[in-house]
Amino acid sequence: MMFPSELISMTVQLLLLEQKIIFVSNKTEVLSYVIDLFLVLIYPLNWTGTCIPILSEELLIYVQSFMPFIMGVKANMIEKARKLIENSEIIFIFNINNKSLELSNKPNKKLDRKSLNKILNNSLISDDYDNNFIKELRKLK
Repeated sequence: MMFPSELISMTVQLLLLEQKIIFVSNKTEVLSYVIDLFLVLIYPLNWTGTCIPILSEELLIYVQSFMPFIMGVKANMIEKARKLIENSEIIFIFNINNKSLELSNKPNKKLDRKSLNKILNNSLISDDYDNNFIKELRKLK
């Protein structure tokens, strides 16, 4: 299974900025594998937020968490998850089957680098992050 490099870099960016990400796949073993791969990609840093590689239907309500998270959801449960988070802040959905990244409130609309950066810039500023930190991030582009 190969992902486009742009998708990989956008996802790593989301992980480094401690965003909420739901990974979706038809196969549970793929969910766990892909999440582990992304956690390896941020080495030597460690993900300190919640990480549940395979979320059961009984625990689906955890997608409403206010803390940064990585969660794996089977494809047949994603609509239930979307309903739970429809009024939430920004949550990103990495669809392993479609090899796409999308927003939870805009299903089936793939994100590109430009729209992702716009969303992140707006959310970082509105969350009162240090402006110097944001300026340094922009220099890295």
